[in-house]
Parts: sequence; structure tokens; C-alpha cells
Amino acid sequence: MKATELRIGNLVLEDETQQVGQVDLVIIGIIERELNHTYKPIPLTEEWLERFGFKFDGYCSFWKSDIELTKDVGDNHYSVFNVHGNSLHRDGIIQYVHTLQNLYFALTGEELIIKK
Repeated sequence: MKATELRIGNLVLEDETQQVGQVDLVIIGIIERELNHTYKPIPLTEEWLERFGFKFDGYCSFWKSDIELTKDVGDNHYSVFNVHGNSLHRDGIIQYVHTLQNLYFALTGEELIIKK
């Protein structure tokens, strides 16, 4: 994971403690300098999608705000299949929570927050 892939507020996993934290300027600096603490991307799972308020369609897709993510069979990633009624090529592979947060913000102008 590169610091340039992250936005302030993205979620990452601190390798040593296995704690989820929000990216801030300190974490970006640590990632840029590859210091003692290492941060890893959080793999995107069904549980994370549900925490963000995505709804499962009962088959293989999750929906929120007219954004459809489809799980690729046999793989551990999701493809962006449909946005606002427009089908997309399956090249938009999303494997990590921070990637989904960034995409959601780019498409909606809103932060993707954990549902209480």
C-alpha cells in the first residue's frame, strides 16, 4: 500500500496490534518512510460491506446509493458492475476497504461511514 492511495479518514490495519485505525498525517508519514510500524490495507469482505450499509441481493451483489459491487466467484475481490444504472466493465477491481472508501467518495461526494 502506498501513501498516495490513501485519504485522511481511510481505514487501515496496524500490523503489530491488528487494530483498525483512521489515516491521519502521522500514519501517512509512517507509510511514506516505512518506519517501524507498518500499516496494511484491510481486505474488503461481506462483513465490511454490511458495516458500511451495503445491502446484499441474496446472490452475489451488494448495493448502496445506486452502486453495485459484484463478488468475483473464486476470488477475494469485488468488481464495480453498475453505477447509477450504467453498466461498467469489470476492470474496476476493489480488494480493500480504503479503495472502496475512495471510490464511494469519488462517485457520491460523501464519505462512506460505518453504520451504527
